[in-house]
This record gives sequence, structure tokens and C-alpha cells, in this order.
Amino acid sequence: MLALKTLPLVRRVAALFNHWRQRARGRAELTALDDRMLDNIGLTRIDVARGSRSPFWTE
Repeated sequence: MLALKTLPLVRRVAALFNHWRQRARGRAELTALDDRMLDNIGLTRIDVARGSRSPFWTE
């Protein structure tokens, strides 16, 4: 019975870790873009640097 009760919690934690991993991957992809590509999407190198310094669990 306990396993059935903890399964939703385990799923939520796994989903949260997946979300954090996706966010970190997105930040890494932004740092790989050159200045021209960043300009095309309305960002600057400073914007990317500011975002990449944020902890992975923050937006």
C-alpha cells in the first residue's frame, strides 16, 4: 500500500528533475549561439550570461 501512495510523489519529483534538466539544456544551447543568432531572437550576450548564472531551479 505504501508503494501505491508514494508513486505519485516519485512521478512528480521525476517530472521536476526533467524540467530542471530541460531548462539547463536550454541555457547551454543559448550560450552556444553566436551574436548574430542571439540578435535574431532578440537577446544579447549579456542576457544569456545573466540567465546562465541563475540556478537551474529558477526561471
